[in-house]
Parts: sequence; C-alpha cells; structure tokens
Amino acid sequence: MTLLKQDNVCPLSVEVDIAPAFGFGLITDKKGQRPGVPYLLLAAENQTGFVVGQHLAYYEEMYHHLSDIMERILLESPMHLPHQFLIKQEITRRNLQPLARSLNIKIKKTSRLTAIAEARRALSRFTSRTVS
Repeated sequence: MTLLKQDNVCPLSVEVDIAPAFGFGLITDKKGQRPGVPYLLLAAENQTGFVVGQHLAYYEEMYHHLSDIMERILLESPMHLPHQFLIKQEITRRNLQPLARSLNIKIKKTSRLTAIAEARRALSRFTSRTVS
C-alpha cells in the first residue's frame, strides 16, 4: 500500500536505472557475510537532470524491492510525482510495475537516459573508478 497520492502528479518524467557501482568498492550487510558488488539505483528528472534520489544495495534487494525503494525516494523528494518513468531495461519495468500501476504512472522504455548518464559522469569524478 502506497503513501503517495495521485493528485500530486505533474508532467515530469523521471529516468530510473540500476547498474553495478564498482567505484564504491565491495559491501557487506551482515558480519561474516561475503562482500559483494553494490548496485546503484539513480532516479533523475529528465529535463533538468535533477537527481531525485539514489539507493545503494545488493542486486537481489534492489530488484526484489524496487517498487518500495522507488516509493521511498518519491516520498522524500521535494518534487511532485512524475507522469512517467523512463527506463532502459525490461527487468526495471517489471519491478517498477506495482508502484507505477498503483499511482497511474506510465513506464516508457527508451534507449538513452541522458540525465542518468550525466549524473554518472559527475559521480565518477568523486569515485576512484567509473560508476557503470
């Protein structure tokens, strides 16, 4: 059940993408757990490039809880709800679908996420390796 309200929707598009974040090194959630490569979710408004939110987690957590993670990002964001999510990967669409359906937000697949690409370039300046 979502805490967000449909009446706050405005004509913005938010790009959403998930990729390995090699520049952050390995992470562990629990003591004794084997370290793993973190995945970085970035969400950015596609016209201004404003980064709406980010989340760093293991691959499994990221995809199994993507709707919940994205809902939390939108709740914490100062902007209104977008009218659509722009994505590149079909797995992202499948895992965002519950949230998008409950809020009547469209999901559009595209070949380029320019705001996300720019955010990654800027982020790579602050990490030892490029954030993929």
